[in-house]
Amino acid sequence: MQLAFCNIHFSVSWVCQLYFAPGRNCILTAIVLGLFPASNRMGLIYKNILVKGNKSERTLRVLMDTGASHTVVRSGIAQDLASAAPLPRTISAQFASGSGEIKEMVSLSFQIDGHEIVSAALVLEGLTEELVIGAEFFQRYKVVLDPEREEIRFTDPEALKVKIV
Repeated sequence: MQLAFCNIHFSVSWVCQLYFAPGRNCILTAIVLGLFPASNRMGLIYKNILVKGNKSERTLRVLMDTGASHTVVRSGIAQDLASAAPLPRTISAQFASGSGEIKEMVSLSFQIDGHEIVSAALVLEGLTEELVIGAEFFQRYKVVLDPEREEIRFTDPEALKVKIV
């Protein structure tokens, strides 16, 4: 299968690189990451969230970003919070200021609006944000962001339950 790529610009500071097979659905293989100072971005939702790992816990300034495909944590913070697990393969990430490789992930717990949610985060060196919660989190837990009010809403309590059928 031959892969082609295209760049999609979400805003001045966001670029997502999509790889796709001609005639097929697009497959997002790169992660959208804004590596620009937060002061240059408008309409973004930041929340101070208690984040726990198996080593420690701390309150982080978290960017809630529907434009990021995955949840990503800065490498130094990941090392402080949790033991990293190697990924089965290295993931290439393309972002506005360059590219990088993601080789590890950590399991973290987020305390958001009275809910404690366990989720994986990919570890990325050079990330300017402490933690970016991405679209896969919002989809899995049925979260809606309201940028005007800077609110996070969980729309389906059933999505927060662990179900094993």
